[in-house]
Amino acid sequence: MNRKLKKYNLKYEYLKLEEEEIREALDKYIEDFENRFNKYYTTPPSSSKNSKEVWVNEETGEVRDTPPPFDDFFKDYENAKKQAEESEKRKKERLQELKGRPEKVKRLYKKLAAKVHPDLGGSNELFQNVNRFYEENNLMQLLVLAGEYDISYEVDDSDSKVLEKNLKRRLKE
Repeated sequence: MNRKLKKYNLKYEYLKLEEEEIREALDKYIEDFENRFNKYYTTPPSSSKNSKEVWVNEETGEVRDTPPPFDDFFKDYENAKKQAEESEKRKKERLQELKGRPEKVKRLYKKLAAKVHPDLGGSNELFQNVNRFYEENNLMQLLVLAGEYDISYEVDDSDSKVLEKNLKRRLKE
């Protein structure tokens, strides 16, 4: 492994440890919060003679005794339709991005996929992880796995840009 790759690998491992530490602290804060304030959020048991049907709009928080008007259904339908169109657009953009990957990264992905494929003795989970790393353009994780399976890869300047993006994305998480 060359020096540049080792540096990126160490940065990546450091960020993973930082993330674990922050998640553990967050879990402790959430548990403490729930211990202190959960009593205010539990609902008392309702009696059957005083029970009413209530309609709650989850987007606005509006609470009503009467059902919402029928035209809300059409608004929800339009929103779902827009979300589906945006999802399709993102999927097409992702496919274009995958087609534009450098040939070197594609070869690395193919070698890794061949090593960890379930039909060739690998695990299904690891194979899915390799696919996900390739789709996310997570070159750092692909290189870590390549190191584990003794697959050689030379890092050049174009790879450095991708590795820097991976580290920045990891910092944002």
